[in-house]
Amino acid sequence: MAEVTIRMGGGQGGVRGKNSKLIAARERQAMSDGEPMQPQDVAEAMNVFLWAEHQRNPKSPEPTILDHRFVLAYEAGRYWWPSAHYRAAFRHVLDVATDAELGFTPKRRRRRGLHAPANSADVNPLAEFADKADDAQGDVDDVKNRFQEQALRRHIITSPDDHPVVVDGQGSAAHGDRRLGIEDTVNPGSAETDLVDFASILDQRGISNSELTAVELACQRLDQEFARTSPDELISKIRMLMKLVTNHLRQPQTLSHHERLVRLAARVAGLRAWACFDINDHHAADRWYDAAVTVAQDSKAWGLGAWLLGAQSLIPWHRREMRRAAALIERGIYFASQGTDATTRAWLYALQARANAGKGDGEGFDSAHARAQREAEESNERDRRHGMDFTNGSLDLRYYAGTSRLLLRQPGQAYTDLTGSLNALPKTHTKARAVLSLFLADAAAQSGDTAQARDLTLRALASTIEQPILPIFQQSRRVHRLVQQQDPASAATLIDAVQNFGTALTAVASKATS
Repeated sequence: MAEVTIRMGGGQGGVRGKNSKLIAARERQAMSDGEPMQPQDVAEAMNVFLWAEHQRNPKSPEPTILDHRFVLAYEAGRYWWPSAHYRAAFRHVLDVATDAELGFTPKRRRRRGLHAPANSADVNPLAEFADKADDAQGDVDDVKNRFQEQALRRHIITSPDDHPVVVDGQGSAAHGDRRLGIEDTVNPGSAETDLVDFASILDQRGISNSELTAVELACQRLDQEFARTSPDELISKIRMLMKLVTNHLRQPQTLSHHERLVRLAARVAGLRAWACFDINDHHAADRWYDAAVTVAQDSKAWGLGAWLLGAQSLIPWHRREMRRAAALIERGIYFASQGTDATTRAWLYALQARANAGKGDGEGFDSAHARAQREAEESNERDRRHGMDFTNGSLDLRYYAGTSRLLLRQPGQAYTDLTGSLNALPKTHTKARAVLSLFLADAAAQSGDTAQARDLTLRALASTIEQPILPIFQQSRRVHRLVQQQDPASAATLIDAVQNFGTALTAVASKATS
């Protein structure tokens, strides 16, 4: 039987060898942890760029999900002239000005003997015709590229050892240097035996539906109790839940149960990341978020991935690294565009509005906040995840609006929003109420009322000394600095309380990580 095989190396005339320029350009770009970008990092950043371009220009090609294999195909030299929109994405992500810097060259042949010398005033009409023919060939190459890139995305799958496996038109595969035909994949035996084997593989019993539902509900309760539980206790519970989930993932499961367990693991990892952030372990938090986002993307859990990216953006936002925060939020919005609920979309737009405010972009804040309000009208409490507060059945955006207006130096409007949000919070949410009180103290300090700023800060620190978290400590230090600039005597009464809270946070962090 003749084989029809899509070869990764044959797309544009054979393999030319590794694209060292593309590899070098990728390795020059550093991630937040200082490590060079990996192919998956490049692919994800290209996805965000292409989606943003499509939002700006709906006539541009509609983006599809790229992953590390797409980038590796070009790095390996199997393809060397991407379509125009992919070249633009590569240039943007890898911060270069020209395609040549990335080793991208079109397949165009020049006719020898047709071109006049550089110093000649005569124009050879045959050379001019040849140039036009070459340009036309370049256009044909672009069309071919689109078909080849579609084939690359459609036919590359991943083998257990994560090497590319290329599926041919007859259903066989090329793995490494060896072709696997149908005769290699069928076990001897009767058709009835084959059917039993097939059914038994798909019908792995594993965890029962009721037990899996109970584990999912345990995760949901942990999420709901997050705001009123100390960080060390949280991390202890999260570790236990993660161990339970991963133990089940190591065992045979039905396909549907395995998918639910994978998504559950990603959500638990997200809660672990948030808990690490609360105890000032940003490095661990970023690593947990990165792992969880990868799982969510691979399982196409777009809503979960969108929430994870929004949560991760809080790390650079608290460091006032607005550019990185905005990039994570933009990626989260891209995930949300692939399919999620209105609650998550509204939350992400509220985060985007605040990031714009942090950059001093008042118009950007107004635009994103308006989108958040529209989405919040369709929000539902059943879609709530940690970081989202509800009032009267709808997502409450006033905390994010208030903190945004503080960044825009609008303390009066901020005070109104923050007060409304604080009044809507349950009394049991001690940590969240303390955070809101400290932002109210910030608004008071900006308005010149240092006495109120001092009193609000002291109450917030006293109420959470047994449950210390980084956002409270960080904001209390900021309020102390603002009060110090206006009223050194009031600031002196804050210093001991702030330092004692920092000591308590260090002790809890040590206990949580021991």
